Order: sequence, then structure tokens, then C-alpha cells
Amino acid sequence: SLSALLRLPPVAYSGIVLILFLGLGAAIQLQAGREMLGTTLFYASHPFNRAFSVVSGKFIGVNQLIVIAHAPSEAAFRDPRALEALETFQHYMAEDTQFGGALAITGLTKSITRMFHEDMPKWEIIPDDINAAGQVIFRIIASAATPSEVEKFLSTDYRTTTVTFFYQDYSPEILDRILTRARAFVTQQQNGVVQFRIGGGILGVLAAVHTAVEQAFWRTWGVLFLCMALGGVVLGKSLRVAGKLLASVLLTQGALLSVLWLAGIDLNMYTLPVVVLS
Repeated sequence: SLSALLRLPPVAYSGIVLILFLGLGAAIQLQAGREMLGTTLFYASHPFNRAFSVVSGKFIGVNQLIVIAHAPSEAAFRDPRALEALETFQHYMAEDTQFGGALAITGLTKSITRMFHEDMPKWEIIPDDINAAGQVIFRIIASAATPSEVEKFLSTDYRTTTVTFFYQDYSPEILDRILTRARAFVTQQQNGVVQFRIGGGILGVLAAVHTAVEQAFWRTWGVLFLCMALGGVVLGKSLRVAGKLLASVLLTQGALLSVLWLAGIDLNMYTLPVVVLS
């Protein structure tokens, strides 16, 4: 009862206040995605986590961001302007300190152009003539052993392609930075030659998961508080009862969030049920 709560010793009050402040700090600091997807399922020395660290440290290709590029014009990616816009985007993204490389149709186009000019390095460029660029694209398609090899780089109507960016490391800060950078380029581009859609690859999937988890967390919190308040007013028919229920939710959530924060556990799809149960 409320009277029993008021008779608690000062030490208990201090503990309650500490938990509430820790919970508030945890709610501000906690975020989704401090660890790579899947690694938080096991303890730090688990073989999965150790293997993932080795692979991630030695192979840049683990951290991929895939961007879809679409050229709406009739010439599509046979147009040098579309290929140049694609390469400009690659150069812009390459300025990030964690950038490790990129894979796109532009690299093949430049390599084939160089081969046509006696393999002279100065000719490793994108042709500036639409006919020459079209011939190079035709050579790429004709030399493929199977149609699926071409589809990795270019659709059958020549209008859609992908650019795969590779990054040396992963963290929420890196992910936010590169996505912000990519979106800034798309926003600034006004020529309409190429339209970009961002968000594929493991990094794109992680960004979507993190956003969904954080939104679900705050929505769940809001629903819990609303249910407690309505339950106290409707069922208990008293604002005092509603206040007690809300205080209990604050205390349990403060304790849970403090544990997650101090233990270094990020918000993920597995912590949401724990929030509700607490």
C-alpha cells in the first residue's frame, strides 16, 4: 500500500531514486545495433563471435552496402552520362575513412575500354561517345558465360544496375555516417540521369532492423504506460491507483534498462519481449 511505501527506510528511497536515474540514463544511451546482427545471441568467447571477428577483420567484403541505380532514359546505362553519374557517386562514397572498395558496371566498362586500346592505362576510362559505350556494354553481355553473370551488374533492359560498397568495419556511427552521406548525394543530384535507391546488403538490412527495433521499443514503452494509466483509472477507479501502477512500471523498466546498459546489451528484437515481461 502507499502507507507501507511511505514507511520505507531512507536507504530504500535512495535505491529507488538511483534505479530511476540509472534507467533514465540508460534510456538515453541505449540504442540498437552496437553489435553486429547475431553476435549478441552468444557470450563474447563463443565460437560464432570469435569466428565473426576473424572474418570481419581479414575480409572487407563482410560489411556491404548495396545501392540500386536506375536510368530511366531510352539509352539507359549505354549512355556515358549515366555511367559517369554512377562513377561520381562511387568517388563521393569513397571519401569515407572506412571505405574499402566498390563493385559496379563502371569498373568493367573501363577495363574493357582499356583492353580495346592495347591495354594502355590512360584508356581505362568511360567512353564519352554513346556508340562506343554501347559497344563496350554489348561486349560485357556477350562475353558472359551465363545470363546470371550479367544480371549481377545490369538488368536485361540496361536500365537498372547495382553498386556494392565494401567497408572495413561496422558500428552504428559508421552506418549512420555512410547512409547520411549517400542520402546527401542523392538529394543533391538534380540531373535526373540516374535515380538511386539505398539500403541493400548486410548494412542496409541492419539499418532497417535497427530503426524498426528502436521504434518498436518506444512504442512498446508508450503502450505500457498508457495501459497502466487506463487500468488504474478504469479498473481501480482512482488516480492514486494509476499513479502506483505507473510508478511500478517506471521502477521495473528503470531496473531492466540499467541492467541492459551496464551489461553492454543493445536494444534488439530479443530484448523487446523482456521489456514487456518486466
